[in-house]
Amino acid sequence: MNLSNASSSTYRPLIGSAASPLPVYLDADFVPAATHSSSMSGIALIGQVSDRFRISQPLTVFFDQDEGGQIIASDSVFYMYGQGVTRLDALRDYVVSLSEYYDVLATHESDLGDELFRFLQSYLQPV
Repeated sequence: MNLSNASSSTYRPLIGSAASPLPVYLDADFVPAATHSSSMSGIALIGQVSDRFRISQPLTVFFDQDEGGQIIASDSVFYMYGQGVTRLDALRDYVVSLSEYYDVLATHESDLGDELFRFLQSYLQPV
């Protein structure tokens, strides 16, 4: 399941562990954290996040709000971000940005070297 066809009836958050103090959400189950405004500063994504990609190890995405009221979703591994009116919109835009980054690295792998692309592939994999 991906973000585009998730329904509220599919939400099943897992409990964070000592190794991962943030809640971890599998597949579209991470969406509820993106729809609630809470004191939680981030969520850990793992599983299928789009029709094309899955995240194979936890990737923490943090939420913030800019001066104009837009929600920003970003990570501190690849320094990608997405923005939107809601946390869910920002998360969807983040996934698009991460997917586009994958496409750019895949296209220019020979020019950039494969180390950067391999690192991205350790998190983001085609389905």
